[in-house]
Amino acid sequence: VYSIQDDFTPFAINSTSGEMSLAAMLDYETRNRFNFTVVARDSGSPPRSSSAEVIVNVVNVDETPPTFLGPCDIEVFENVPPETAIILCRAIDFDDVTNTSGNSITYDITAGNFNNTFRISQTGDIITQRAVDREERPFYILTISATDPARLTATIQANITLVDINDNSPLFTNLPNTVTITTASITSYSTEVFTVQATDADIGVNAELVYSITQTNQVSDTETQLTVEVSDRGSPSLSATSTLTVRFETPCALQQFAIDSTAGAITGQYLCSVTVEPVEVNVTQGGTQEFLCRIVRNLDPSFQWLQNGSFITGVNSLSQSEPAGNLLIFNVMFADAGEYACRVTTAIGSLQSMNALVRVQGTLS
Repeated sequence: VYSIQDDFTPFAINSTSGEMSLAAMLDYETRNRFNFTVVARDSGSPPRSSSAEVIVNVVNVDETPPTFLGPCDIEVFENVPPETAIILCRAIDFDDVTNTSGNSITYDITAGNFNNTFRISQTGDIITQRAVDREERPFYILTISATDPARLTATIQANITLVDINDNSPLFTNLPNTVTITTASITSYSTEVFTVQATDADIGVNAELVYSITQTNQVSDTETQLTVEVSDRGSPSLSATSTLTVRFETPCALQQFAIDSTAGAITGQYLCSVTVEPVEVNVTQGGTQEFLCRIVRNLDPSFQWLQNGSFITGVNSLSQSEPAGNLLIFNVMFADAGEYACRVTTAIGSLQSMNALVRVQGTLS
């Protein structure tokens, strides 16, 4: 009678013939060697027996595909140069029957490799073949295959995300060469000039834009040139500049421009002209004379009147009312004769009119 002495073995033996067979599946990767004892016993009295040690070596066969060791996801800056290994996407073959420790695996990129941007080495390194540009393509999803000598294949998805660098300057999208400021817009207190718009192909802080006026050149009372700059908040910052010509429908002496650094809205404050009406008058002694101070502006003024170059103060006849800034002279005397001017002061400066002439007629007493 034949028997196997060990209880935990995947083998069975025919008790009559001694033929051995498998009682369970073998797995080389789990256990590749078995030692057990076979006993042969006769039916005599007393029975006699003998035993033999059996050694079974399990021979490996290539039955499973390779296994990738982990995720193959990476973020790289978009200025990574060609021929740079960016990530190791390695697989191993537990059925390495050639005993080459994984060197028998063949790697390939089977999908997602637009313009053949990447290649993979036979050690599993993903390597750039050309320059990459996030603005052209922000990410790649590569399908990587690993094939063993038995042509069993495993695949994994490699997600490659390009990280932005500040490599694009802002671009103006709507800045005209010239804008015209009408007199009607000024007298209606409008400060709007133009709203500048720009874009930046980068993202994040590299695309956050800041607007500024870097230079103001007042060519004449009817034309001013503004140098407008837009810059991003990248490091280092990149910028673009352009010139905007502001023309006035009527001459404007004092001009001041500003721009909203975030919204790009250009605004203007103006004190264009100051005139006195009438410009020349004959007044009878004891009569009344009114002068009007006319201004073209879009911001709040204050008025002062001058007689013969000196400011008029403490005189009841002065009425500094808006918008005309009238000067009323009651009971005109010979001392009121002379030249009168209106001086207007605003947040951007002061402007004085031409002189108006007053002659006083009558009889000296």
